[in-house]
Amino acid sequence: DLSTLPEGFNLDNASNWDNATIEGNVLTVTDLDKPVTYEYNLGNEKTATFTLNFEVIEINDENFPDEVFRNYVKENNDINQNGLLSATEISSVETIYVSNKSISDLKGIEYFTALRFLNCFGNNLTSLDVSNNTALTVLYCDYNQLTSLDVSKNTALTYLHCSSNQLTSLDMSKNTALTDLYCYENQLTSLDVSKNTALTDLYCYENQLTSLDLSNNTALEDLYCQNNNLTSLDVSKNTALEDLYCQNNNLTSLDVSNNTVLTDLYCSYNQLTS
Repeated sequence: DLSTLPEGFNLDNASNWDNATIEGNVLTVTDLDKPVTYEYNLGNEKTATFTLNFEVIEINDENFPDEVFRNYVKENNDINQNGLLSATEISSVETIYVSNKSISDLKGIEYFTALRFLNCFGNNLTSLDVSNNTALTVLYCDYNQLTSLDVSKNTALTYLHCSSNQLTSLDMSKNTALTDLYCYENQLTSLDVSKNTALTDLYCYENQLTSLDLSNNTALEDLYCQNNNLTSLDVSKNTALEDLYCQNNNLTSLDVSNNTVLTDLYCSYNQLTS
């Protein structure tokens, strides 16, 4: 409704509308993925051309500071190659695959709110903000330099691979749909998976874990917890367990009598007496 514009704008002085029509005081845009332009008579035989953009994100170094990631977005997500991301272009992005590209900053990922699959494996990331990517179901961020990772907003997450980073803690309490957790080769001193009842694969080896409560993870099939500081391990509730790797810990006993479908058991280099 152009009648609501500030005093001083005279619709009679506007002409040559492109990508829009005018009826009375109402402006109707033809295509929201394209800008609207019009000419305005300033008086004294002078005119100016104005451009209206609608919910677009400019693909520049402010919005996407990492050059490699910026170029990836330009090449893969800027469909009309105009240097702008329209609402339609943004909503169509469900997959981003940028592994092993020496990327140091993924700022700009927050614009892709429909993102379901993100693979940023093997880069130089020291931080990763996926709090706006609430539709995310699969996240691969292994082999970076992350010291923290917040996935509390990613409640749809089913696969999380965050191995070979520098994580000291990991809160998985909101990720109740999670089936696969790969967090090996970090610096975790504790890991609470009590809320992850759908978990089937847990790879948490080479951390600094002293305990691991798996009593709620009855669907667990693969457990790799070797090279930690575990003094006890209760797998009596994990009757679906097929692979158990718990070598190089401080276990003094291990009871697998309930694990009747177990096919692989590695328990060497402990202090087992039974």
